[in-house]
Amino acid sequence: VNEVRSDSEYKIEFDVKASVESPYSYGVIILGYDIANKETQLFSHFDIVGSEFIKKSFNFSTRNDTVRISILLYNYESGSHTIYKDVVLKDDSGNVVKKMEKLKAIFLFL
Repeated sequence: VNEVRSDSEYKIEFDVKASVESPYSYGVIILGYDIANKETQLFSHFDIVGSEFIKKSFNFSTRNDTVRISILLYNYESGSHTIYKDVVLKDDSGNVVKKMEKLKAIFLFL
């Protein structure tokens, strides 16, 4: 997401459900990048969620050198699925910065 300001407050909101209830049913990591493309973790949260959609909301801050961010949504458990919908990034005034209507899945087998 390139539409972010440095040293600012943001909120990410989404609905999530998963096929397996575990401490890692879903997860979100937000990475910030500076002008040299150096990565810094701004936020990380993994938690339990069940088979019904639940609204989640988290606040995070960009650093004074942040020029863009990446939002990573996880399905951490093998043999399970996690569904995210209505993913929205808002600024500290509640204005929508980005509504993610298309999500890209990258599968990593560890």
